[in-house]
Amino acid sequence: AAEGGFTCALDLVKYIRTHFGDYFGISVAGYPEGHPSAISQVASMDELTERERARASTFDGNVYVCKDQDYEKEMAYLKKKVDAGADFIITQMFFDVHVYIQFVQDCRDWGITCPIVPGLMCINAYPGFCKMTKF
Repeated sequence: AAEGGFTCALDLVKYIRTHFGDYFGISVAGYPEGHPSAISQVASMDELTERERARASTFDGNVYVCKDQDYEKEMAYLKKKVDAGADFIITQMFFDVHVYIQFVQDCRDWGITCPIVPGLMCINAYPGFCKMTKF
């Protein structure tokens, strides 16, 4: 963060609502597969729970996943952002619609009732797409 700036989205949402009320519409980020900083490499799919398997991805023969306990922390933080005044959620890009559907259900189970917009990426050039998706 910049000196004197915000260190997290929650602080920014609180600041906007405190100083500007409902003048601005606020969107926050949601992570159907888990926040990138919470995704780690695991030895194999065999050690994962069913829900972790649904969120897991494989790249170059390695398995990556946001473990259940980390996903729970992400959901709790998302709930705080919404409770602080976010109007809707835009998700990170994802490739499996079932992951998105489960994320929406998880949000509802956590009492998050605002709209949840799936994050989409426009493909401008195939090389950029390959770099972003690491195909």
